[in-house]
Amino acid sequence: MRILHTSDWHFGKKAPVIDSYERDQVFFLEQLSRIIERENIDAVLCAGDIYDSGKVGGDAMKLYTRAAVEICSRLGKTFVVTAGNHDSPDLLTACDELLEKAGLYVRGRLGSSLEPIALGDGKTEVYALPFFQPGEAAAVLENEGIRTMTEAVSAVLDHIRAGWDPGKKHILMAHLSVSGAELSESDRTAANSAGEDGHVIGGSSSIRPELFAGFDYVALGHIHKPQQLAPGVCYAGSPVKYSFGREEKQQKGVWIYDTEDDSLRFEPLAQLHERLSLQCSHEEALSRTDLDNTYLRLELTDRVAGMELLNEMTERFPLLMEFYGMKPLGEGVSTSLSSEDVRTLSPRQILGSYLKDVYGAELEDDLADQFIAALELAEKEESR
Repeated sequence: MRILHTSDWHFGKKAPVIDSYERDQVFFLEQLSRIIERENIDAVLCAGDIYDSGKVGGDAMKLYTRAAVEICSRLGKTFVVTAGNHDSPDLLTACDELLEKAGLYVRGRLGSSLEPIALGDGKTEVYALPFFQPGEAAAVLENEGIRTMTEAVSAVLDHIRAGWDPGKKHILMAHLSVSGAELSESDRTAANSAGEDGHVIGGSSSIRPELFAGFDYVALGHIHKPQQLAPGVCYAGSPVKYSFGREEKQQKGVWIYDTEDDSLRFEPLAQLHERLSLQCSHEEALSRTDLDNTYLRLELTDRVAGMELLNEMTERFPLLMEFYGMKPLGEGVSTSLSSEDVRTLSPRQILGSYLKDVYGAELEDDLADQFIAALELAEKEESR
């Protein structure tokens, strides 16, 4: 069987400027469909975080429904989905028994995931573990000695291995942090387990790759960079670049595992919008004519941040997501003000921040009142 491994779709994720990443996610789903057909995929595994939040909006639900209908109904493939830490298990598993008749297998709680999902060839079994905490494992396995995540995963995998058929292929899906994995800036919940080099370090909340011994393939979710940690132990990563920094340079994609010969191949995914962090002068920024379709983080090295400059840069770069300018604090010292700060602060707060950072002065109430009155008068004049 040929199995495609993906994860961390994060449907419903909010974004500055564009509101959501729906167009990028649709672009991914279109590629996914073509890959499934071209590569003769038999089953698709999504290892957690279908959604970005347990509170799911209508657009995100429609996108997931679109993907499930495409994979199960039009393409006729098996689709296995597990709940990640961002998902609502109850929402994701609604009507799960009915959905299984259509080829969609969803696992939201640990208890039901301990039984294997038999794939079409009868020789391959998938153990689809959702995101879980040690306490849940202790309750399901009736083992009060389980305290840490390492103990929980070890006990769960021992339980699985004790009951499986040794003559079959065994695939594990899991949504967790594995030591040695490289993180991205969008890995919000995994960041507290990272070392200075941006990799997950060993500890009670992260798992060693050696614990997966015996499984033919381990399809991981949770970390957003696609990577292979050990033979047959892989993170699919997110299909869309959701952050700046290290993630800008990542090649997104999906893994394709063949049970016939244990071959494993990474299939790249294109991005509807690439990301770029640009640090340059005001003149250099204005000279760039190639960034209209790029999610941009811009830092100007020679201009003070403010509303006027922000408006100029936003008009020039329609997909400007983060903007930083200089704020002189004294001789040779500077810091930055982000576009998000400018958007969320009140006019009074912006003035106070400007006076303090540029002149080292506190904003007095009389001056603030005069400023607000002048601003309101200017807005009235502009609206006439």
